Amino acid sequence: MSAARRAPSRLLAVGLCAALFVTACGGSDDDSSSAPSSEPDAAGASATEPSTEPTPAAVSDSDLESEPAATEAPDEPDAEPAPTSTIDPRVDIDDLTLPEDAVAAPEQVELSEDDFPRTVTHEFGAAEISEPPTRIVASAGVADLDALISLGVVPYATSLYYPINFDGDLGLASWNSDYAGELITLPRDAAIEEFARLDPDLIVGQGPGQVSENFDLFSEIAPTVIHSYPTDWQAPITLFGEALGLEEEAVAAIDRVQAEVDRIAERVPDDAPSVAMVSPAFGEVTIYNENLGAGPARALASIGIEIVGPDGPISYERLGDLAAADWVIVFDFTLGPVDEFLEGPIFNQLPAVQSGNVVRLSPEQSFAWVIETSRSLPASLDGLLTAIGL
Repeated sequence: MSAARRAPSRLLAVGLCAALFVTACGGSDDDSSSAPSSEPDAAGASATEPSTEPTPAAVSDSDLESEPAATEAPDEPDAEPAPTSTIDPRVDIDDLTLPEDAVAAPEQVELSEDDFPRTVTHEFGAAEISEPPTRIVASAGVADLDALISLGVVPYATSLYYPINFDGDLGLASWNSDYAGELITLPRDAAIEEFARLDPDLIVGQGPGQVSENFDLFSEIAPTVIHSYPTDWQAPITLFGEALGLEEEAVAAIDRVQAEVDRIAERVPDDAPSVAMVSPAFGEVTIYNENLGAGPARALASIGIEIVGPDGPISYERLGDLAAADWVIVFDFTLGPVDEFLEGPIFNQLPAVQSGNVVRLSPEQSFAWVIETSRSLPASLDGLLTAIGL
């Protein structure tokens, strides 16, 4: 059993406002209109670096006995007992990862000379690929990287995207860590000159963002193929399969991931608990549902989990709108006051919180949920169902 199965970690502060969603995909070309900020490396390290001190525990009986004697206070029969916190404010780095075996990558494929040259048209332009590429750069390092690996293609280089700790340091996602020795890595939003130095023969990515907005310049470096975010996890597999002459492999990859999602869905009973998905910011909370942050809500709804909550963002005072949820899932992107939110009186009045039914996602888990990919989706579903006892 992985560390992520043993203890859910902490995560996200998407509710900074809709503007933060515009940059959720981050990376060289993965700005988004429906996900959290693309700057966890900067914001996480400097804006709201989380405290390394544990959340103060409730005062115990032994603590009270050590205090000077005082006049005994009258009983307050109507007072609600303080809920027991089940949320660890800091977790060991080993607990930040998602399950490693949710979806195994296929064997690496050989591209055929017979399939080239080929021209691929996409939303941002067209790419003429004259021969099988051997130096592919995944410019976003998110769905583009995962789609290639799902096709059986390990790129030459990739941008780093996922925050690997609560300080916002970036790295490869845990489910791609086996490829660390094979990949040259670029920083988030690397300068175009850094891409040129790699001498790529194909650039793939995710837009809107840096690469899509400078499509002509990147196309002078190498043929450039970009899928549009937000979309579902299947789209980049299909597009990159077309670009690489791997159409059959793309169909097989989609079938393989969907079969894994279907197997995970078998764990969901008819009376499955409902969940509310929240991302606290300063004074307001982003609520994920089918209308906002569609990736996580759509994924859970597709396997039979009811999503509770109004369209967000909402104020802290409206947290009572989540009272019907059996569980509360808290995203922590290292951007907002998550500790303070979890200690707030209104949050702690929610029935789910008083029952101890709170899952605090790690930064990696949070971004994995919001930016749905062929490799993160099964891992995220598996990890969250385990966390809520399914």
